[in-house]
Amino acid sequence: GSVGGCGEEAVLGRCGDEAVLGSCSDEAVAVLGGYGGLGLSIEGPSKVDISTEEMDNGKCRVTYCPTEPGNYIINIKFADLHVPGSPFTVKVTGEGRVKESITRKRRAASVANVGSQCDLCFKISEINVGDMKAQVTSPSGTVHDAEIMEGENNTYSIRFVPTEMGVHTVSVKYREQHVSGSPFQFTVGPLGEGGAHKVRAGGPGLERAEAGEPAEFSIWTREAGAGGLSIAVEGPSKAEIAFEDRKDGSCGVSYIVQEP
Repeated sequence: GSVGGCGEEAVLGRCGDEAVLGSCSDEAVAVLGGYGGLGLSIEGPSKVDISTEEMDNGKCRVTYCPTEPGNYIINIKFADLHVPGSPFTVKVTGEGRVKESITRKRRAASVANVGSQCDLCFKISEINVGDMKAQVTSPSGTVHDAEIMEGENNTYSIRFVPTEMGVHTVSVKYREQHVSGSPFQFTVGPLGEGGAHKVRAGGPGLERAEAGEPAEFSIWTREAGAGGLSIAVEGPSKAEIAFEDRKDGSCGVSYIVQEP
């Protein structure tokens, strides 16, 4: 890429040293006579975020943050030509990011029929069920209130009896705000074409987490059909992943990480 505002010939300082993962490295580019475009790129095992800052003493400060260990090549060009010493090589040390993943086979959900009892389950903690409201919109546009069944361990089930075939929309709100994942689709009758785009996921564990504490979220695969469901957590430390199949086309996931 081109570093704006820094024009002319360049010399890089502090390159060729070792860098450590988890910290950003600063390099000073000194600008000397002439005028032209200054280009900077970094190649290596991971994508690197680069930021530049024009300084008052005729230099540009370049900051880059690698996320994986290995050798990185820093290319600095002026007018499309390498400056003296470029390309530079930096050895990055450290453990890098850790990825933990699980895969579970999901079976096709049973077909729901007109007049049968239909349930859609989810998990949400620290709420008052009296402040929750659920409604079902049928394919014809008719809106009905749905029953909210409270289960164990902060689980809830939205229950309704459909009178039409087709795709219904289930809206679940807490204090007038949709809960994570809502509104949901629920097909009565044969399921249509499935696929990953029909999977929904939501819950506090997809928005925030604390080190050493379980973070939870739900995944709804009923509308997607059968297939393999893969879940991966990647970050500075290993994650412990727990999976709960609710046997209704939804599942619960919790994970614990040890480092922020």
